[in-house]
Amino acid sequence: MTADEVSAVIVTRGDVDLAPILATLPYAEVLIWDNSSASCYGRYIAASACVHDTIFFQDDDVIFTAHDELLAAYEPGRITANMPSPWYERTGYDKLGCCLVGAGSLVPRDLPARAFKTYLEHFPLDDLFLTYCDFVNGILNPGCRLDLGYEICEHATAPGRINTSPDSHLRREVMLERVLALRGPA
Repeated sequence: MTADEVSAVIVTRGDVDLAPILATLPYAEVLIWDNSSASCYGRYIAASACVHDTIFFQDDDVIFTAHDELLAAYEPGRITANMPSPWYERTGYDKLGCCLVGAGSLVPRDLPARAFKTYLEHFPLDDLFLTYCDFVNGILNPGCRLDLGYEICEHATAPGRINTSPDSHLRREVMLERVLALRGPA
């Protein structure tokens, strides 16, 4: 896999200077999705408009620079997710086999849709799904987690971010229960 065969989707709240992130990207196409009035699902809408079949996803609150290593590790048909160990272990996602995409990941463009179809056969297309659909993609699809690191941007803890909203922990737990019920025993 080479950078010329990848489309990048950068998800932003719209009030962030993306220049430091954009300066690091080697990909053939870059699409910016303004998430300020939408949900996490927006990154997948943006991916459907991309030219290439492999999508690089990154949120606007990290700077990821290990693109060569990520490209070398990519396996078609799987999520290749950058999730550094201290963060991954602290959140407990290691016990769930979860591969979240916001810290720099490569994903086949059609892969998330399969997991979403499975989820929506059992649960509603509601705000919970639209906000936390990354867990549907990251738990129901095959993936591998890499520890390539990243730099956290200063605005990562600003008010209005999903992880800073008052009920985010409870809502995330409800979504995880739903998705884990669909996956069955690990």
